[in-house]
Amino acid sequence: MKRQAELDMARLQEEKEESLARLEAMAEEQLMVMERSTAKPTKSGYLWKKGGGLNPWKKLFFVLKSNYLTMYKDNSDTTVPIGVIDIEHCRVYKSAPSKKKKDAKFDGCEFEVASKDKTTLIRCDYARDVDQWIQAITMAKARHMASTTINLDKGMCH
Repeated sequence: MKRQAELDMARLQEEKEESLARLEAMAEEQLMVMERSTAKPTKSGYLWKKGGGLNPWKKLFFVLKSNYLTMYKDNSDTTVPIGVIDIEHCRVYKSAPSKKKKDAKFDGCEFEVASKDKTTLIRCDYARDVDQWIQAITMAKARHMASTTINLDKGMCH
């Protein structure tokens, strides 16, 4: 009887921890959505994102807010993003010159946003815009990192 009670208590504790983890994940997601929607944009504009398929480059409207680089179909509807990059754990840098002759005209117009899982290749219409976007993303990341503090007692970010 005592053994069964201990097993039941262990199961209940495990369920409680799983429920708390789900709630924390939901709260974090809601916070990210709220932050993306309420923060003032740092930079926005049309850029080209490389994808796959027959027409690999797609023109999208990009918005940099807080530590998120959000992509929309166009600037007339920025309520539902078609892509979001959390730049907190990303590196951003100019792309290397293309080895293909047909793409040589775009040398200096491309940059990459790389996380540990994915690299997104982005093209500007003009080379002068690349440095502005890289600087804006780098500054947004730095501002976000400076505003994040760590609670050492709980090991959580606030």
